[in-house]
Amino acid sequence: ANASDGNWYLGYIIKKDYWGGGFGSELATWIVDYCDHTLNLNTVYALIEENNAASRRILKNLEFQLAEKKEENGIGLEVYGLSLRDKS
Repeated sequence: ANASDGNWYLGYIIKKDYWGGGFGSELATWIVDYCDHTLNLNTVYALIEENNAASRRILKNLEFQLAEKKEENGIGLEVYGLSLRDKS
């Protein structure tokens, strides 16, 4: 979604019963492709809780890079970015 800072963030929530089924990877891949080919964005971001190893793994597999670590309401967060124009 387009956030108040003008950036586009990849986001999804998967019910715990479905964790580990590959849905996060499949959905994140589809969202990145949509941002690239339909929205023609230059960059897409993702915000995850710092203890969410599964989401971090998904983002790294899609070549997202850690852009920032921050804390909001006592929760450690990581912001990842993916430049879509540098991809071949």
